Amino acid sequence: MTAPLPPRTATWLLERLGSHSRAEPLLGDLAEEFAGGRTRFWYWRQTLGALGLDLLRALRTHTLSFIAAVLTGCVLTSLWVRASAYAFQPIYRNLPYVGRHPWSGEALLRVAGMQLNGISSVALTFATVWLVIHVHSAHRRAVLAVFVAVLTAPRLPAITRLLVDAAIHSHFAAALAPVLMPAALQAVITLAVGLWTIRAERFAAMNRWTRSVAIFAIAQAILVALLYRARLVGLLPFSRPEWTVLDASDVAVIAYLALLLWGPNRPAFTKTATARGRARDHSVPEA
Repeated sequence: MTAPLPPRTATWLLERLGSHSRAEPLLGDLAEEFAGGRTRFWYWRQTLGALGLDLLRALRTHTLSFIAAVLTGCVLTSLWVRASAYAFQPIYRNLPYVGRHPWSGEALLRVAGMQLNGISSVALTFATVWLVIHVHSAHRRAVLAVFVAVLTAPRLPAITRLLVDAAIHSHFAAALAPVLMPAALQAVITLAVGLWTIRAERFAAMNRWTRSVAIFAIAQAILVALLYRARLVGLLPFSRPEWTVLDASDVAVIAYLALLLWGPNRPAFTKTATARGRARDHSVPEA
């Protein structure tokens, strides 16, 4: 008779969020206890307790650097938002642009300027998360997750109000997407960029599936941004529902890429780690 499998979600959380030195033996002990008759509730309680203890240890031993890393990222992001709004403000005036011809030189220059604004924002995101995870390098994924949560937190009250209004009055649902999608995009892009920065492996070291997802996510993000900015200047007549679908697909693909990059032992990197281990074994001379 096949032994029952432990809760997959709880195991996944412990593998990704737990301390690397304690997660593997703890998972073995929990699986043994679960196979011996422990309940799913017991398994979940032990998992959440272990994650809570890891968080308390991290905060107790690295509180100052953890807080400094998150604050550094928030300050840099805030300064860039202000500087970007000032530097690129002329591009966004009087939109949609109305000229003698929709495909005029000025309209195309505005689109190019918006694309430059987007590229610079992504470059700053890379620089910001690099600084965040180096100010607090002991728990890089944890500090990255907290940084993303802090960036998203100011948008949550407005999103919550709209969710309540949409549940009561259906006509408020249309107002939810313009608030929800930018917050979700900022969160998943920052998370994916941060996890990419954390991973020391080169792009070529990823397996074929992860490389394909990464290429598709980058290409889709560039295309959606280009179409959106063309719409802003009046070059393309897209409606709000169509843009909501495009934004949702953007969020889904980038979030999936972040999921592939999250864990230290994800399948995306198992092949590379195995190859390195074999090479290392062959390089050790026999006694």
